[in-house]
Amino acid sequence: KIRFRGEARRSEKHATMEQNAEARVLILGCGGTGKSALAMGLKGLYGGGNMEAIAKIYKEVLGRNLVDLMKDLIQVCRSDLPKELEADATMLVEYKGKFKELGEQEIVAIKRLWESAEIQKAHRESRRVDSKTNFLSNTHHLIQKLDEFAEPDYLPDAKERAYARMRTTGISEQKLNIEGKKLKVVDVGGMRSERRKWVHTYENVKAIVFCVSLSDYNEKCFEDHTTNRLQDSLALWEKIANETCFGKTQFLLLFTKKDLLSEKLEALQKDGDHSADLKLNKCPALENVAKAGEKNLTVDEVVKILEEQFLARVKRSDAYVLVESANITEAEEIKGVIARLKADRNVNESCALQ
Repeated sequence: KIRFRGEARRSEKHATMEQNAEARVLILGCGGTGKSALAMGLKGLYGGGNMEAIAKIYKEVLGRNLVDLMKDLIQVCRSDLPKELEADATMLVEYKGKFKELGEQEIVAIKRLWESAEIQKAHRESRRVDSKTNFLSNTHHLIQKLDEFAEPDYLPDAKERAYARMRTTGISEQKLNIEGKKLKVVDVGGMRSERRKWVHTYENVKAIVFCVSLSDYNEKCFEDHTTNRLQDSLALWEKIANETCFGKTQFLLLFTKKDLLSEKLEALQKDGDHSADLKLNKCPALENVAKAGEKNLTVDEVVKILEEQFLARVKRSDAYVLVESANITEAEEIKGVIARLKADRNVNESCALQ
């Protein structure tokens, strides 16, 4: 679906843009909202990349996430671990190799530690206070598949790729060719420490893709473990969408990680052990809706509510905003978003996609 706010200003220059011009597109958003995943998917589909090679990158990232998480959990409960697990804990804490270099000894150690009551308790407590809820809530699934992950030919599927946490630092650019139309896509780090660098990318921008993770509603920011991540996205969106330098820039507000939101809503409806941690009222933007009966809400209904909240923050009357939602680790969903953008006349005049 595509929704609009305001009328786009279409100049004669945009209307007569040469078809072979290279349009500059920024991918912005807070950390962990899927910017890099989107950039990787676009590269695989339109930038001469290879989707299998990209899946291998995800495999390494997921493995590194898992090893790092186990190290964190060990540090939380190190003093409580039984003596028979001390050697396993020391081995993992001191491990400095890559995930693909994990041997059978390390894999056995991870599994043995994971089954301990001390690590399970640390994991439960971490889910309540840590910002990496998506990954924490699926640790069991990934550990169960650890043997498969260690196989050279195993590639994570789209659902598993959605759990990956990739931190981008600096600014990266890549050139895309979408059916003969050239784009230069700029991906930036979303952490607060990285955002001061964004200003260097603002010149000659034709379009901005602003990513918002739907699963962030009950999570805290990486930086302070206090601020709600969806509220952080809302505040950042308000700042970017109202920047005067983007007066002629098209915006795509892209809600990501629909699949992870769906999993959380399912768990909430089943009233599981951690349902209190999944309630929609964890996010101030959804607090009133939650009181009205959150257990009956679908993913599309949550998207609609958030869409209204985000569009209400756009104060410029000349702003032009399209809204989409997608699981961006799915190639077909990325293609679907691109197809709908191509069908929009204003985007075509700005980025020459048609």
